[in-house]
Order: sequence, then structure tokens, then C-alpha cells
Amino acid sequence: MQDLAPFEASIRAALAAEGLDPRGHFWRLRPAAGGVQLEATEASFARRGQEALRQQFPGSRVEVVLLPAPELQAQRAWVKASVAEVRAEPKHEAAQTTQALQGEVLEPLLHEEGWLLARLPDGYLGWVRDWHLRWTDAAVPSAFAARTDARIASPLVRLRETPGPGAAPVAESPLGTAVVRRQERDDWVEIELPGGAVGWVRRQALRPGSGLWETAAPSLLDMLQGFLGVPYLWGGKSPKGFDCSGLVQFAFALHGVPLPRDSDQQFGCGVPVQQFTAGDLLFFGRERIGHVGVALDAHRFIHARGEVRRDSLAPDSPLHAPELAAILRGGRRLLPPPR
Repeated sequence: MQDLAPFEASIRAALAAEGLDPRGHFWRLRPAAGGVQLEATEASFARRGQEALRQQFPGSRVEVVLLPAPELQAQRAWVKASVAEVRAEPKHEAAQTTQALQGEVLEPLLHEEGWLLARLPDGYLGWVRDWHLRWTDAAVPSAFAARTDARIASPLVRLRETPGPGAAPVAESPLGTAVVRRQERDDWVEIELPGGAVGWVRRQALRPGSGLWETAAPSLLDMLQGFLGVPYLWGGKSPKGFDCSGLVQFAFALHGVPLPRDSDQQFGCGVPVQQFTAGDLLFFGRERIGHVGVALDAHRFIHARGEVRRDSLAPDSPLHAPELAAILRGGRRLLPPPR
């Protein structure tokens, strides 16, 4: 049974019957002796898929392999790169669906030919090149987190081999990364990054303490407006490039509000509102939610569309975005009201 295309419709129907979001669940059919092998991350879905294939193709052997692979169950993948691309398939030309950020700890599911299928902290699944990662057990990142005493305070910082602007760069780190300060020399601080890289940065590139930013609209909007002009990047969720929901997820996470990855998932968070105030999420779409921004006030909002930019719902504003105003689907409030 070599041509797998005829069997995939049955598997997709099983996935739909289980109500599983494919962004958070993986399955794959592979040829096997006398039939097929079904790899899956969800046991109930795997059983349903196995039954569907057996009914549709009686006499064929259907083997089920549940993930993670046994050899990976005790391991974790610690992101050491500043940003690691997460792709839909294990190949460089595949679409980038999201990104994994420095310091995140991923759950390995499959490892093959230099690619890791992993679950991100927000539940998203995708393929990451293993050169971006450090293999470890869960205790090592936890011990590092307990030692952190500062966070990166600039959008993107280059670490230097020695304390000086002309020194060779050795690594980079994005805004919000929790780091360990090792020693200081004049205006320079030697820091340790997640994964083990060490280098020197200017003191002003660091925010003392490992705590997050204040969970309040003024702090959130100040951070977001610092990204104005950053280019749009499909699947991007770092200051190197954002898509709309990646911008929202990144900024809210640094203010203590974890959110799902995509705009349609974020639409289920918080409290619905129709009158908007600073920090509310605004959602747009026709048949389904497909875009999100953050309110600056009752009419203006900031979002990633071409680049991180400000627009307005008000027809008399020079920032008016009529094509978005026409498909506004409502707002959600996640932040506490101003005191």
C-alpha cells in the first residue's frame, strides 16, 4: 500500500470528529508492511483513525504509533537561538507557521534528519531545525530560570566577546529574554543566555530583575509603539518581524498575560466588549476571524499589517482604515481597568 493519498480523507474526517485543532495535534501516514502506519499525538484520535482505515480498507494492516517517541519522553529541547523558525513540514522551503523564542522549552515528539517535531509552550506544533536547540532534561532550564536576575530590555541585543563595541559578536538575544548577570566592567555586563552562550552587553540593554512588565495598558502600549515600523512576517512573533497575532502574543506575554498563538484562538480570551479602551484586543474578519490589533483608545489601534503601524476606525481620521472598519467583529478585554 504505497499511495497514501486515498487514505488521508478518512484520517481528516476522524480528526474533525474528535474536534481536534490540527495546530495542536499531529498525525502522519507512512507505508508499512501490508498496510500503513499512523503516527499521532492523541490516543483517542489514533484509535478513531485506525478504526476508520480498517473499515474503509478491510484486510489492510493499520499500525498506530503514539508520540512522543519513547526515546524522547524524558528530554526537552531548550531554544538557544534568538529566534527559531517553526515550519509546517521538516524542510526549509515549508511555510513558517510560528517561531520559538530564546529560552522557551519545547516538548520533543519526533526527531529525524536534523528536524524536531515539537510542542511549543503555547500548544502549537511544528518542525524546528535541531541546530537551534540544546537537548536537556527539564531540570536544567528550571535551574537556569531560578538563577536569572535580569531581562533583555532592547528589541534585539548583540552579545560581544569582550566589553567593547568593536568586539566580535558571539550571540544575540531578543526583548524579554531572562538572563544571568555574571560580572560587570565599566558600562558593560557579562551575561549568560538560555542554552549557555555568554557575552557582554551594555548595561542599558538590561532590565534589572527577572520579573515581567506591569500588567497595565500604559506599559503594554509603550512597548507596542516601540515596534512601529517592524516589518510584517508571516509566522513572526519577535522584534525581527511580527504577524498580527504574533505581535499581540509577544507583547501580552511580557506583561503577564499568556495568549494562544492565532487571532481566532485569541478571540476566545478575555471579556467581550463593544466600547473600546486602551489595551483591548480588536478582531477583524469576514467568514472567520483573521486579524487582530490592540486599541490605543476608543478608535485608534496598533497592529501588524505590512509593518507594525497605527490605524483608526474613525472615518474622519487621517489614519482611517475603511477595509478593516468594515469587517470589525468586536473586542476583548484582558487587562484590568485603570485605577
